[in-house]
Amino acid sequence: MPNTNKSTLLIVDDTPENLTHLGNLLAPSYRVKVANSGARALSIVHQSEHKPDLILLDILMPDMDGYAVLEQLKEHSDTHDIPVIFVTSLEDCHDEALGLSLGAADYVTKPVKPAILLSRIQNQLELTRARKLLDNQNSWLEKELGQRLLQIEQIRELTLVALESIAEVRDKHTPHHSLRTQAYVKLLCEQLVINGVYIDELTTDRIENITKAAPLYALEKPNISHEVIFKQGQFTAEDINILKTYPILGAQALWQAVQPDADYSQYNFLNIAIDIAKHHQEKWDGSGFPQGLQGKQIPLHARIMALADIVDDFIKQEKYPAELSLEDLLALIQANRGVHFDPAIVDAFFASVDKIISASKNY
Repeated sequence: MPNTNKSTLLIVDDTPENLTHLGNLLAPSYRVKVANSGARALSIVHQSEHKPDLILLDILMPDMDGYAVLEQLKEHSDTHDIPVIFVTSLEDCHDEALGLSLGAADYVTKPVKPAILLSRIQNQLELTRARKLLDNQNSWLEKELGQRLLQIEQIRELTLVALESIAEVRDKHTPHHSLRTQAYVKLLCEQLVINGVYIDELTTDRIENITKAAPLYALEKPNISHEVIFKQGQFTAEDINILKTYPILGAQALWQAVQPDADYSQYNFLNIAIDIAKHHQEKWDGSGFPQGLQGKQIPLHARIMALADIVDDFIKQEKYPAELSLEDLLALIQANRGVHFDPAIVDAFFASVDKIISASKNY
């Protein structure tokens, strides 16, 4: 019964005696196929369901020499990786260098010394098996890594939802505020890109991270007294001082989600969420808090949230009288262009205001 574990070798030589000699030498250990020309060799390789494991290739052949055969093998993805050993009477080192530069695995000169040829063949077959094993392991590792990354992403999504829910449960006066502001932030980001503004910062991945991180900015509210957050009427100076602490508290709460010795800059969405929590109360003219940053010193995502937050406060009358109209909101935002808000973000708001109002009605 034939040994199905034997490797298959293809011998290519235009001299029948050479084919016979090499065939007799290799047949005890391998399945052997032969071709008496380059064209015939290519036909055998491309038409075979199971490609040869290795090719022994003569160089000096009529019509198509060994170099041309090798070049064609290397051009096709299904034959590119078949190891080729040149077996030739050419002994010049330049011929050997050319063959190896074209992709030959090895070079053996005639007359063939059986022990040397068998050793070279065995070495190449073992290298090929090792490469295939490594490729299989790499494929498995890539698949496993992909599954782990997917699990991490799912855990992240669940964590975000849980954190957002905490903020929503605490903030019963404005249900779904975080979801609405998240929608506004995404619309503003997309409109800025349409307007050709901040396009280097607002890549597709960046917009996705900003959108996912946006709802977390409200996590600072659990650290502030309900009586202060939802106070009706005029704030006292003490109330204002308390309110000015909540951006810092929110940023600290988010930072604590990462191990103290970790480089949180590698967590893109969390880094963005920290910036939004800390800086969304800053103003373009520098009159905001907690640091009094001005203009583009304020992170872009925080500048976007600054407008989105005010829009939702106005639409849901959290801090504004119910009798104020949409026209009053538009006038307020226009009046604060270059004062409270980044002028480019105000322009994006007016270009997408219909979408933003529609999004507010979804929650």
